[in-house]
Amino acid sequence: MLETFLNPRSIAVIGASQDVSKIRGRMLRILIESGYDGVLLPVNPSHATVQGLPAYPSISALPQRADMALIATPAEAVCDVLRECAGAGIMNAVVFTAGAAHGTEAERQLVSRMSAVALETGMRVLGPNCEGFFNVRDNVAGNFSPSIHLAAPLHIQGGLQRPISIVSQSGAVGFGLFTQLKQQGLICRHLVTTGNEADLECLDFVEHIVREGGSGPILLFVEGLKDGQRFARVAKLAADHEVPLVFCKVGNSIAGARAAASHTAHLTGAMTAYEATFRRYGVVSALDSDQALTATRVLACLSPARGNRVAVLSTSGGTGVWLADACSAMGLEFPVPDEALHARLAKVIPAIGGIANPVDMSASVIEGQGEVLAEALRVMTEANYMDAVVIAMSLAAKDRIKQMQPALEPFLASTSLPVIIHSQAYATQDNLDALSRMGGLALGMRDTAFALKTLSDYGAFRRTWSSQKACIESVASAPLVSEQACREMLDQGKQAQLLRAYGIALPPEAVVASKKEALLAAHGMGYPVALKIVSAQVQHKTEVGGLALDVRSDEDLESAYEQVLTNVARAAPQARIEGMQIQKMMPPGLEMVLGITRDPDFGHLLMVGLGGVFVELLRDVAFSPVPVSPDQAEDLIRSLKGFSLLEGWRGGEPGDVRALALLASGLARLAAEHPDAIEEIDLNPVLVYASSVCAVDYLVIPHRNALAVRPEPVEGLKQIQPERTPDLIDCSSKKEH
Repeated sequence: MLETFLNPRSIAVIGASQDVSKIRGRMLRILIESGYDGVLLPVNPSHATVQGLPAYPSISALPQRADMALIATPAEAVCDVLRECAGAGIMNAVVFTAGAAHGTEAERQLVSRMSAVALETGMRVLGPNCEGFFNVRDNVAGNFSPSIHLAAPLHIQGGLQRPISIVSQSGAVGFGLFTQLKQQGLICRHLVTTGNEADLECLDFVEHIVREGGSGPILLFVEGLKDGQRFARVAKLAADHEVPLVFCKVGNSIAGARAAASHTAHLTGAMTAYEATFRRYGVVSALDSDQALTATRVLACLSPARGNRVAVLSTSGGTGVWLADACSAMGLEFPVPDEALHARLAKVIPAIGGIANPVDMSASVIEGQGEVLAEALRVMTEANYMDAVVIAMSLAAKDRIKQMQPALEPFLASTSLPVIIHSQAYATQDNLDALSRMGGLALGMRDTAFALKTLSDYGAFRRTWSSQKACIESVASAPLVSEQACREMLDQGKQAQLLRAYGIALPPEAVVASKKEALLAAHGMGYPVALKIVSAQVQHKTEVGGLALDVRSDEDLESAYEQVLTNVARAAPQARIEGMQIQKMMPPGLEMVLGITRDPDFGHLLMVGLGGVFVELLRDVAFSPVPVSPDQAEDLIRSLKGFSLLEGWRGGEPGDVRALALLASGLARLAAEHPDAIEEIDLNPVLVYASSVCAVDYLVIPHRNALAVRPEPVEGLKQIQPERTPDLIDCSSKKEH
């Protein structure tokens, strides 16, 4: 825990200066002006006093052990100062020193040396090249930013507002976001900027804040993480404690080149793992500062929505329609009032208005003290099919909210639904301040739509988290296949056996060593069949002519057998041929592609996507961390843009979505239970039928061994039926991906 780091009761300011234009002077002045009530110990060998406080010539001369040291010395002295602090029992330090230009070798060396000192001494060190931290609750301003005094926070009396925290790798961004949120009336608890993270990193502080308890949303600004899997663990912790995370990710997320041996890996982009992890743990992804500020505000002040159904009550018909368009574009719905609700609203809304959704209340409802508006809101929110409310009215008139407070404040205090006000005109500050004191929010049109989407998505996540958590924790139970058995099957080329153990339906197949064995296998499973070369050096058979499809007779099989061997010998003479796979050709179905890829930061991800041209051209794919329950897999499948094809688009036969979800869940479980054994898996294509699925081709790459599938050589015929084989008909899928 970082309690003494964020709330030190004594602070040594190393090199404290009288000149507040310098960082070494400004950080001491800010501590004094912020009302820090602990002991301040300036260290300056040239002055007996600094800014009115007794100063000490060295760290060893301090009259007591300090809990914290603030360091802004030249880069070449930083590590010596840290060791001197550790020798004096100071075990926490903030290093503001930048040392060198960002990304240079000198900067990397400073970070490396500081990391070694922290490891050697056990100190906890923030920085270098950071702007420090601000424990607002306890008035500990361990920073040099003047922005903390630029705006006095408003005292919010109503609403749910829980204190927010900001953790940023960028000092300027962190303090900039803090200032804006404070100006909007948000109560802040912690602000931490981590800089180059020689020791302490952003996730250390997020974990501490969550475990401390009582936290509202935590806003993160991140350029890159050292350990993506740790982020997943911290995000899970936040989900368990009902602490929303708002995440701003900039820059590249991949810490190294990914080998695109399979389609699954090839389709994985820079943000894929982050976005998949965000969805798994209910993390709100913000694309810019406007979204970040909006999401943080609404998650701090409003309850999560119980659904995505929105009611709009507007004093302007045009504004109401415009809002509905903006919100509909975010996937929100607008239920039409039923007869009972229509009748109740008709008693409240003036005759010149319009009762639909949006409701055109006309401008007359805001006359007086807003009694008509409050009553309309009560009627609308009592409908059990409305999940959030937007009030569209002008806040340009001075003291409008103050005049309406007697009616509006009791409503805001009593409703459990999120309520947002949108002003089509420029809102005066007095109205915004009055609304904030009541716990209300006023947002622009785009921010209103994003806020409602955020509350809807987070509410949906909270409702499903317990089942998602159970799936994640189920991996700790007994695996379907032991680790030893898994490795043996991979080493011995028994990948099909491993896949079938996890419920992956495959066609009847056999691996043979001669044309005679090939004929026996084909007779056993029936024509038509496919022939596929088996070689650890051949991953994509089409590229070397290593397969033949739709083979329908003994004569064709013998010819195809020789042709495949000839093609491979010419295109890949170095390949070691281990045999020929004979596989029953399956009837045509809707083609899907499923796979497992290993992200270098986050670990294994499950991918599902539409096959054929959809995966190659449209990249219609979705990813999730493993494991994945069948319900989660089905949600992932339904998120695809082309999902309507599985529903029987334009008269097509519907596909067995549940069977596909079960297959995807089994694939994810295989990767989750054997993370050290599997590098990548590609099932491409997976054919979806009306009442079954079948993976007609697969590629399994063991971890740290980029070899293609090596099915088990057989003595005689070995034929394994899939669990749910569709009725075989005299046609076939012609494409291998």
